[in-house]
Amino acid sequence: MTVTAATLDLTTAYYIVDSADDMLTAEELALRPAAEALINKPAEVVAGPMSMSEAWDLYYRGRNGNIADDELDRYVEAVEKIESIEREKAEKEAAAKAEAEAAMAEYEAEERAELEEAYGVDTVKAIEAWYEKYNKFGLADGWVDCMLDSGVMEDGIDEGELDAFKAFLAEGELADDVDDHCFHELVMERVADYPERFPVTNGMTDEIYALTAHIDDDAAEVAYNVINGYIR
Repeated sequence: MTVTAATLDLTTAYYIVDSADDMLTAEELALRPAAEALINKPAEVVAGPMSMSEAWDLYYRGRNGNIADDELDRYVEAVEKIESIEREKAEKEAAAKAEAEAAMAEYEAEERAELEEAYGVDTVKAIEAWYEKYNKFGLADGWVDCMLDSGVMEDGIDEGELDAFKAFLAEGELADDVDDHCFHELVMERVADYPERFPVTNGMTDEIYALTAHIDDDAAEVAYNVINGYIR
């Protein structure tokens, strides 16, 4: 529908007046004088309850300094009406957010209680400490992912230890000229033969197995559950 000066409404008028020239079509630019006139046109002062359309009209015109003296009382009423509605809206949103947060806190507390009942309070705390100790660079996450999902051995090996081990083998028994892919495969085949080269990695796995030895579930599964805060 083509907008003309006769059919121009306040919403469109404010859009035309507030928009930069290059955002408007030629037809909209031509309507700018009519839009300004409509915005600046004093509204008829009416009695009785104020409708929302009247309130918003007075509110926006007031923001642009287009309120006549005989509209001031009505304008104050419009501002109070709109601000009251906005406050009520904000209060409802805050209440809904608080309710959702309370529900989430209750749910998390229930999940925590289930974890502690299944594994014991001390064990849960000990595994959390284990995770904090070994996951500074994602090592604990990598190990759990390797054991439960990816199966990629190097995901659960300390990166610094693995790089040092590669250098160690490259200078010794694997010093022959091999391409990178084959070399990596050869390195991974020899990791288990040199446990002394992986004190951090082995310390991590020894600790989690010791912490979960009294639990029937797999160590990685228990670690996953504690890390994520629920028993899956």
